Amino acid sequence: MHYDLFLLTIGYAGDLHRILTGKLWDFNNQLVLLHSPTVLSNVTKSDLTKAQFWVQTHQLPFLSKSRRALAKKVGEWVGEFIDVYEDSLHEGWGPFL
Repeated sequence: MHYDLFLLTIGYAGDLHRILTGKLWDFNNQLVLLHSPTVLSNVTKSDLTKAQFWVQTHQLPFLSKSRRALAKKVGEWVGEFIDVYEDSLHEGWGPFL
């Protein structure tokens, strides 16, 4: 894994806001983390250690009666659990959670 840092300059504040609040970026199947530093601060590799993303699981043995509890366990296994998409809890026992 490479830990190279690059400077990206965006000309318009609206474009910058859309980029930073939009979906995750990837290049060559690698996650690209973007960070907007404050004035007079340096960006370090430790600023670029976390990204929030949605995880969809397939073919899990549903051993738990609570889909929310199962979703939380899967989220904690992957990383830090943040939230569950509420509609997925009410879709019945489909092929994914």
